Amino acid sequence: MDCHYSGNNNYAWVIAGSCYDTNFTKPYPNATIKFYTEANGGGLEIGSLEVDGKGNFYTTENINFKLGLYPVVIGTSGKKMSMHSTVTTGVCGSCHNYTTCKICVK
Repeated sequence: MDCHYSGNNNYAWVIAGSCYDTNFTKPYPNATIKFYTEANGGGLEIGSLEVDGKGNFYTTENINFKLGLYPVVIGTSGKKMSMHSTVTTGVCGSCHNYTTCKICVK
């Protein structure tokens, strides 16, 4: 995530990405992304991120992805989009860029 340095600060984003509507035509603002130890929002909630008004999420907080976590995106309507496989880093764009579709929610 070295490319996500902000200005002259000496930190990098641990997790960063953007969220879109299900048509992938516009950013989806004000959603929430939660990380769980089991699929479909099961197990323990390890951490969460708020999606800002422009559809972006980012943090410098250190979240332990060592064992793999299951992300769940929750829209403002309460609808959820869950990943069915684990992630081991917060580099969402490493997959949601070219090899899989964008992160989305209704």
